[in-house]
Amino acid sequence: MMRISLESPALIAVRKLLSGSQPTQRGRNRSRKASGPTLRTEQLEPRTMLDAGMRAFLADLGTESDTGASTVDNLTYDQTPTLSGSVQGAATEVRLRIDGVRVATLPVTNGKWTYTVPAEEALPAGKHKIAVLPLDASGKAGKLSKALEVTIVTTPPTASTFGLAVPSDTGVKGDGKTIVSRPTIRGIAQPGRLVNVAIDGVFAGQVKSDAKTGGWLFKSPQLANGLHDITATAENTAGLKSAATSFAVTVNGQRTVMLDASSGQPVELMASHLLGQGSQGFVVTKVHTGTLQKWLPAQKVWKTIPAGAAVAANVLNQTTVAIRNILFTDLVRWTPSSTARGTVAAFEIIPLDKASGAIAPAPQAVYVPGKVVDAVIGGYKESLGTTISWKDPVDGGG
Repeated sequence: MMRISLESPALIAVRKLLSGSQPTQRGRNRSRKASGPTLRTEQLEPRTMLDAGMRAFLADLGTESDTGASTVDNLTYDQTPTLSGSVQGAATEVRLRIDGVRVATLPVTNGKWTYTVPAEEALPAGKHKIAVLPLDASGKAGKLSKALEVTIVTTPPTASTFGLAVPSDTGVKGDGKTIVSRPTIRGIAQPGRLVNVAIDGVFAGQVKSDAKTGGWLFKSPQLANGLHDITATAENTAGLKSAATSFAVTVNGQRTVMLDASSGQPVELMASHLLGQGSQGFVVTKVHTGTLQKWLPAQKVWKTIPAGAAVAANVLNQTTVAIRNILFTDLVRWTPSSTARGTVAAFEIIPLDKASGAIAPAPQAVYVPGKVVDAVIGGYKESLGTTISWKDPVDGGG
């Protein structure tokens, strides 16, 4: 059997032909010349050539599809997002590729294109790469765009837990009652989540939970006295929201006592006249006009309560001086000033809110405040607090 060497001239010539090079032979002048017909380059390349001046720019998420607080993170919960982009050069259409698969050929109008992923082709959760190839009318291709990386998020965050922060949780801890009219709310959400707070169904503000602990704090706006429904909703970076959690807060804050100075005579009253039988008493925070005194049974004297404002921290901690603290068994007397006319703002109070404190019984008939018996609660507008006014007696009782 004949053996052919791998270095034989015939095999070398065949290898060169297959690789595209042409065998040569030396003439007498030792110059090289092609031994066969020259193949034209056009016969070996595809007819569609690249147009270096035609290119597609990076695609972008449509505004309505770019969910979440950031407009540059390319995170969205929209599984059928709208995509758009622009091209340079003579492109009349683009081929859209998602994760390397051609999904659509789109027309270019005034250098721009747009596409909305159909519902039947909704993108699953995770990362997706979107690239665009421009084509001109003859089918010539331009430069493929860089890939836009879009992350689809479909899992909502865990609901937040929350309640009154310690400084605002006066009285019995955890009962949702406070004398603070601008209470601080404290909660725990997943780390790094936005928390939307609503009060009585109205959006009140947004905070971000701590990146490590998930803790968050929210300072409430001024709240009127009464019951309020506070709702918290956690939100992730893609804009998905958790189930809402709610907490009922009762504000029992500052009130203005309005009294009738028409007669010029003193008015005597007890805490239960102002706050009802559920009262533990109140703290006098400021006297607006006239003179306010507290009866001291042991000394059998009236002692004047300071007219100036009480220290806010002491009021919050319920540690004001004894003369300012009016328990439900105490009697106070207000004497209008000589210049007072009609119904005037007499003094400011904040209810006592002490844990396990005793509450008042029914007002004693002997301590009906002069010509007035009927307390009217109002003044909720613009968070001014509760105003106490007095009407003429109807039965002489208290």
